[in-house]
Amino acid sequence: MKYNTLFFDIDNTLLDFSKSEEIALTLLFEHYQCADYENIREIYHMENRKLWDKHENGELSFERLLKRRFPLTLAHYGRDIDGEEWDAKYHSLLREYPFLMAEEVPEVIRTLSKSYRLFIATNGVTQTQIARLKKMGLFEFFEAIYTSQEIGYQKPDVRFFEYIKENTQAFDAKQALMIGDSVKADILGGNQAGMDTCLLIQGKSNESEIKSTYEIEGLRELYAILN
Repeated sequence: MKYNTLFFDIDNTLLDFSKSEEIALTLLFEHYQCADYENIREIYHMENRKLWDKHENGELSFERLLKRRFPLTLAHYGRDIDGEEWDAKYHSLLREYPFLMAEEVPEVIRTLSKSYRLFIATNGVTQTQIARLKKMGLFEFFEAIYTSQEIGYQKPDVRFFEYIKENTQAFDAKQALMIGDSVKADILGGNQAGMDTCLLIQGKSNESEIKSTYEIEGLRELYAILN
């Protein structure tokens, strides 16, 4: 076998984060009696993206990002809120409403776990990601869960992957494959780490200069790649 170790992203690769996020935000804003949902959601996405850009540039810590995004959103409405409280509620809702990215996900993960070492490499909150995997019956198949919160750096930062290399027993980049939906996070990060990479395109085309070793429409196509 060319590969013996597979690293999977979670959000929009194994689990449908977009769907979970939509429900979590709706219920969060309803819980705190926020009207004008469509506009407040757009403002949230705008403020959240600004903070993530700062975080990716090393200008803002992950913890600060989580505390600031909802206060910045509600400031547009003249409301002063407790960012930690809101973020805790938001993540409790994310944990409560996970969804598979595709029906085939459990079968593929279960099948591959019989022949390969499986790991998670994800940007996100550790306990939220673990809870979502457990709720969907996937957690038990992974040898370890590597998260940006735990590591202190996020994909594609080389330090994220250096941590993985140092903490994964018998790691060999030439025998490892990084699988995910993000060109910038998963493919660039995996490429820089010396790993082969597999982009889950799901009907989209990769127009970026960053190229993966493989492209697949669905996870079952991994069977052919892995032989």
